Amino acid sequence: MADRAFALAQITQAAVDIEAVVRFYNAVFDAELEPVPLQDTTVYRGTLLGTTFVVCPEELAGVQADRSRHQLSFTVPDLAGTVERALAAGGTLFDEAQAGDAAVVTVLDPDSNSIVFVEALA
Repeated sequence: MADRAFALAQITQAAVDIEAVVRFYNAVFDAELEPVPLQDTTVYRGTLLGTTFVVCPEELAGVQADRSRHQLSFTVPDLAGTVERALAAGGTLFDEAQAGDAAVVTVLDPDSNSIVFVEALA
């Protein structure tokens, strides 16, 4: 494997309520998701922390996107501020915990995907 250069090229997320999901990721992560026509529908393309991020309708992805099609975890410098932005953008608080020397908060996005935010405690 050492001779192979792997890199994450893109994250694609299937969405039920695509407009709410786009608003959420734009508000919380400055994803700059913009509509892109594809086949007979529209997907939204932007960036998530430097990686291409695409949100597409569940029908296009060929899945039934009920809940937690993925779980993203992020380290953040301001946990309270990040969670506040996520809740104001339509997220729902799911869990709060302390794990060793870190504070951990899990938020559900508008389509009920869990997102974990972690901040190191001083």
